[in-house]
Amino acid sequence: MSLRHLAGAGGALSRLAGDRCYAGPLPEGEGDSERAARDFHGKQPGRARAMLRALRHRNFRLFVSGQSISLIGTWVQRIALGRLIYRLTGSALLLGAVPFAGQSPTLLLAAAADVLADRWNRHRILVSRLLTPVRWCRPCSSHPSS
Repeated sequence: MSLRHLAGAGGALSRLAGDRCYAGPLPEGEGDSERAARDFHGKQPGRARAMLRALRHRNFRLFVSGQSISLIGTWVQRIALGRLIYRLTGSALLLGAVPFAGQSPTLLLAAAADVLADRWNRHRILVSRLLTPVRWCRPCSSHPSS
């Protein structure tokens, strides 16, 4: 059942949801993105305001900041690895071969992983994917707590 069907000519959606929803029929030709961008009073927020609306939630802010720091670390690592390879070997061929070798497991396993991801619990896949580097580093650590 679509929002346009619920709204109807008489604004049935506003009667169902009270004043917290866009009251009245939806304008003709308005797409889903425009409908989603409307605030509770039926006004169209500014583009920047609509883009930053998700940052009101603390968990999303933590997620975005963590992913940003992780992405910057990945960029630094790739640049440093390329400089190290070129400095040690002086070979432009190896400079291109190492990133290709780093991406080849993804290229080879992506189709099989897609099928398995559809069948398995996505939450467990995500948690195990995030904890895998921790499991790899633990035996290498010299901390005596293990």
